[in-house]
Amino acid sequence: MVIAGTQFGTGHQVTAVSFGGTAAASFTIDSDIQISAVVGSGASGAVSVTTPGGTVTLSGFTLAGAPTLSFPTGTTNGISPAEGSAGTEFIFFVDYTSATNDAPTVAQLQIDLDGDGSYAAATSGGAGPWSGWPGGALPWAALLAAGLLLAWSTRFMRPTAPARLAMVLAAGLVLAGLAGCAESTSDEKNKEDTEDTTDTEDTETCTGLTTETNTMVAADSTDTDYTDGKLYTFTGVICGEPRTIRYQFNFSDGEDVATGGDADTFEVTITQ
Repeated sequence: MVIAGTQFGTGHQVTAVSFGGTAAASFTIDSDIQISAVVGSGASGAVSVTTPGGTVTLSGFTLAGAPTLSFPTGTTNGISPAEGSAGTEFIFFVDYTSATNDAPTVAQLQIDLDGDGSYAAATSGGAGPWSGWPGGALPWAALLAAGLLLAWSTRFMRPTAPARLAMVLAAGLVLAGLAGCAESTSDEKNKEDTEDTTDTEDTETCTGLTTETNTMVAADSTDTDYTDGKLYTFTGVICGEPRTIRYQFNFSDGEDVATGGDADTFEVTITQ
């Protein structure tokens, strides 16, 4: 906080600076006409500068502080419904208030979908390089190794003992790879037959949230008044096995992170 005035020089011995009756955390006399002070735990009210000759004050100082988060009246935890099964669409919501009418530069819903205690990673899981191949990596790796061994062993017009051994190993790997692929194909077929006997509802694929940090949007984009609480929402489907998921709201005005009890961490239960 910069205070402008006159006769602040060292010869005038400024002994105290306060905000709303609370002493500044610290202050520095920059020049005869300027003081730089750290408000600290000060309050709104008059700014006071004290010297041996007395105290001068200037009223009208307002301590803005960090923006705050709260939930709309009659709601708790900023979520609806309070719990649900996999595939349920949840609505997350929170009110953002800034005493200085600053729009949020960060408006996020953070959900720990994978339960690792952070909100940094995508949780789609992704597909490995062997996904969709019958049997996965091992059978196909065996076939690849067999091909390499055969390619090496056939370089010899009259196979040596090592080359013959390589041929035997290659043949064994081919058989193992084919057996693995055949077994996987059979398992997949049995699984498909089993799934065909279930209700169509049970076999539907759940498409839900895959990222843990998501941008919330203003419910009313035309409202530019942030001093009385502006509603932000995010809608998403949560899939996966039954579990308890932690989530939180992360807002900032570019200088301060929003505070308040509603900036804490909450939980939602995904049921069977």
